[in-house]
Amino acid sequence: MCIRDRCSDDAFTTAAATLQARIDAFGKDSPEVAEWIRGQDYVFENCFGAGSGYVPPRAPADIDPLIQADRAYQSAAALFYSSRYQEAATAFRRIAADGASPWASWGRYLAGRSLLWYARASGELTANYRGRLALAEAELRQAIEADGPAEPRDAARWLLARILVRTDPLEAAALLSGRLLSPLGAEVRARELGLFAQLMDTLVDDPAVLAEVRSRVELVEWIFTFQQEGEAGADHAVVRWREEQSVAWLVAALAKIGPFHDATLELLAAAAQVQGHPATSTLGYYRAQLHIERGEQQQAIEALEGLGPDPVSYTHLTLPTKV
Repeated sequence: MCIRDRCSDDAFTTAAATLQARIDAFGKDSPEVAEWIRGQDYVFENCFGAGSGYVPPRAPADIDPLIQADRAYQSAAALFYSSRYQEAATAFRRIAADGASPWASWGRYLAGRSLLWYARASGELTANYRGRLALAEAELRQAIEADGPAEPRDAARWLLARILVRTDPLEAAALLSGRLLSPLGAEVRARELGLFAQLMDTLVDDPAVLAEVRSRVELVEWIFTFQQEGEAGADHAVVRWREEQSVAWLVAALAKIGPFHDATLELLAAAAQVQGHPATSTLGYYRAQLHIERGEQQQAIEALEGLGPDPVSYTHLTLPTKV
């Protein structure tokens, strides 16, 4: 088995960054750095295959407390990579309880991750799987509620969402939609969109659950309304816009109605008032499309000209020649 099969890229990135920090703190030829490298070598021995069982020995009692804390983390990581997941979870919990450890804020998340892998190791069809999954879920919820930096709590939310997609689609939808509607980096957003799409696919196969989720999670309702064909989808989008008066529902309604729907003029007027919003360009596109279909050449041109030099691509709009 290749080294990359057992240990993620993040493990090597974290190790490299930590090593550099310890070199900066103690010097590259210091006993502290030598001891840190010794412990990390044990950790990465486990990356060559499952069950290697390499756990670093205790650090010398007289070594700096920071290296002692690092060794506790290295030992817990080694237990995880050697598939001793319950022991790893216990070790990570001890780290979470050690307020002096630089790894404390990650302890609960890593304990939850260990228990999730413990559940997976049992196999989804076994009697133990659900119970073990519940243990992982409980640990991750504690990680999310813990004080400290946002990054480990966000990581815990991600793993919890992956569990909930299988066990509680309603909570998964609420959790993921909240994340997707908040500022996220491009890589994180792509990852969570992928999981959200997976959830949407499972909902399609269960109409009863889908109906409940749609009634309680607005983003899901918006997506399925946008995808709904025919007048029913258009009428529903208009109703939701009138109820919410939100730009999101205005976009959906404007996209779905025809040029001579009873609400077309009302929506066109509302869309023309939206300026400086992330959806302004999108609304301009749909306004222009509807004006073209209504034979309103000048209004279509004005809808596009008001959007700036290059807001979006309108290449497939067939705009009549300006007279």
